[in-house]
Amino acid sequence: ADPNGAYDLLNQGRSLAKGEALRAQILYNMALASRKANNLPRAIQDFQAYLREYPKGADRDQARYRLGETELAARLILAARVTWTDLARDLEKADTKEAVATRAQALHGIAMTYGIPDPTYDTSLNLGVAALKRFLEAYPAHPLAVMAAFQVGQSYLARGKSDAALAAFTSF
Repeated sequence: ADPNGAYDLLNQGRSLAKGEALRAQILYNMALASRKANNLPRAIQDFQAYLREYPKGADRDQARYRLGETELAARLILAARVTWTDLARDLEKADTKEAVATRAQALHGIAMTYGIPDPTYDTSLNLGVAALKRFLEAYPAHPLAVMAAFQVGQSYLARGKSDAALAAFTSF
């Protein structure tokens, strides 16, 4: 209920925690609490600290995804795109269910960095739609796939590309 209070308690607990794994988990939860409190700069700092201090941490992939999500919310568009692109590339050969799900979310997130579903420029439209199509090709059965397919048409429509929008909505 009080993410700032939770952050303070987690910070105290981290200083008392014994063991690297526990300190890593607490730092990750501190970053999540910062994000929930909408303290984006502190959340970014905590996610980056987690990734720097615990390169083999159990929550590493999720921390990278959440870092991109937080960077996007903070309007650090290029940073979010780089974070998610690197994450998707690193998880390309992953075979665990969690890693596959995280990669799918990162691929979808890349499209959002281009302003999808309401891109400002045609270049952003083309790059965002290409990112959505890569996501749909790789993960056609993912829960986000329906939204992504709809967003293709929505994006074309937002840029006044009626024929392309109609084709995308028909395909959807």
